[in-house]
Amino acid sequence: GLGVSLDGAATRACAKLRRRCPYVFGGEVARCSEDAERIWQRVKMEEKAEAAAKAKAAVGATIPDAARSDAMAGDVLIFVTKFPTRGKSKTRLIPALGEQGALDMARALVSDAVVNFGQAPELAQAQRVLLFAPADAEADLRGFIRSLGPELLDAWTLVPMANSADLVNPDLGGKLAAGLDAVRKHPSNTSNGAGSTVPCGGSVCFMGMDSPEIRPAHVANALAHARRGSSAYMCPATDGGYTLLALPPAASNKVFRGVEWSTDHTCLSQANAIAKCGIPVLVGPTFHDVDEVEDLIGLRDRVLGATTPEAMAVAVECPRVTSCLERYLSEGAHRVSGADRIDVGRGPGPRRAGEGPPAWREWVGVTVSFVAGSAAMWVVQQAAFKHKHRS
Repeated sequence: GLGVSLDGAATRACAKLRRRCPYVFGGEVARCSEDAERIWQRVKMEEKAEAAAKAKAAVGATIPDAARSDAMAGDVLIFVTKFPTRGKSKTRLIPALGEQGALDMARALVSDAVVNFGQAPELAQAQRVLLFAPADAEADLRGFIRSLGPELLDAWTLVPMANSADLVNPDLGGKLAAGLDAVRKHPSNTSNGAGSTVPCGGSVCFMGMDSPEIRPAHVANALAHARRGSSAYMCPATDGGYTLLALPPAASNKVFRGVEWSTDHTCLSQANAIAKCGIPVLVGPTFHDVDEVEDLIGLRDRVLGATTPEAMAVAVECPRVTSCLERYLSEGAHRVSGADRIDVGRGPGPRRAGEGPPAWREWVGVTVSFVAGSAAMWVVQQAAFKHKHRS
C-alpha cells in the first residue's frame, strides 16, 4: 500500500542507469573514466533541471515572494527532523566526510535551524513544532536544544513522529499525516497578546533539515499565502522533491495519501494528492536539498564563495553549517584520513584519495551502488551485464 517494492526500485534503478550511461546503452563514446564521469554528471544535472522545470510548470502558478509577511497566532511551523546520531544521520555523506563528519553536518543543520527559526521575529506568533524521530530520543533532543540556549526549549514544542522507533518504516506520508493531526489537537504555546492561548487553527508549514538556504521569511510568506488564499504553497527541490509545504487551515491529513516518496517526481505527486482534495497549489522558489556529496559541494561553492545577498545571509545566519563546510570541504581541508578518504574537490566526481581513476567499467559499478542501493544492486548489475553481452 506504500507504492514501494524491490521490483519497482530495481526498475527505476535500471532506467536511471540506462539514462546516465549512454556510453554503455547509447551512442555516446567514453574513451576514459574521466569522460564517463563527465557524461554521468552532465546527465544528472540535466535530470535535476528538467525535474525542477516540470515541477514549476505542472504543480501550479509560480508566484514571487511577497513583501515580508509575519506569521499569525494559530499558524504552525513543523520542522521534521531525525535526532542526529552517528552512523545513522546523513549516511550518504559518510563516503566523503566519514561518520564523524556526517554527524557534524547533521548536527549543524539541525542546530542552525532550531536557533534561527526559534528566534525569528517573523515567526514569533506561530507555534514551532519539532516533529522528531526516533520517538525515544526526546530526552536527548531536549538536552541538545538546551545546549544551544535554554530559552529555545520554550520556543519549540516537541512531538514524536509516529511509528519511528527504528527509522525504517517507509510510510513518510503516514508520519506527516499523523504529525498534522497531532499538531491540530495540541494546545498552542502562543498567545493572542491578551494572555490567552490560541488554538492551532491557522496554516501549517512543513519543512525538513536538509535545506539551510530556506530562511524564516520564506516560511512566514508561505504561511501567509496558505492562510490568505486557502491554497497550498510548495517550494520544489532541485532533485524533483520539495523542501517546504504550507497547507491552508482547512487541509486534512488526506493530502499525504498516495504520495510517491524519494523519487524525481515527488513534488508533482504531492501536488496531485493535494489537488485531489480540492486545494489549489501555488509554487514558490526552488531550493537545494543537501542529500548527496554533490549537493554538499554545491552548498560549499554557494556559501563559502558567496556573492549574492541570499548566500551571504546563509553564511552569516548558519554559522555551524558554514563552519562544517570550512572544516571538511574548503580547499586543503582535512576530511577523512587514510584509505577511507574521498576527494571532494572541484573535479567532476568523488574519487578515493591516493588512487588513480578506475577503469570506466569499474566506475559504472561504483555509480550503480549509489543509484540502486543495496536492495537492488544485484538486479542492476545483472541487467547491465546481460545488455553488454547481447550487444
